[in-house]
Amino acid sequence: MTDSDDEQNVRKAWESMFHLLHVRLDDEQAVQTATASLGPHLVEGQLRNALLFCLLTLPPERRNVDGVQEEFRKAAEKALRDFQEQGERFFGLRPEDQGDCQSGEP
Repeated sequence: MTDSDDEQNVRKAWESMFHLLHVRLDDEQAVQTATASLGPHLVEGQLRNALLFCLLTLPPERRNVDGVQEEFRKAAEKALRDFQEQGERFFGLRPEDQGDCQSGEP
């Protein structure tokens, strides 16, 4: 897979996420309107779903709190690193524009 293919796959993944909200990625007003009613409860629910999927996909000997936490942290750290790179590449976001993910501040 080339960098171009990888970039296209990442772009498609972002577009499919925004498609769930029935908005186009390049329509800023539609994105703001669609996400206005979404709040922290949505993020928390998605995180809980991810924890459950982590639990379900671990081998039986690792299906415990420590195993889930380890896998979840690895996945979250990778996702945050990828988001920083992809946010810059696809949305023109600089790290200071992306908010403070640890504190939850925009």
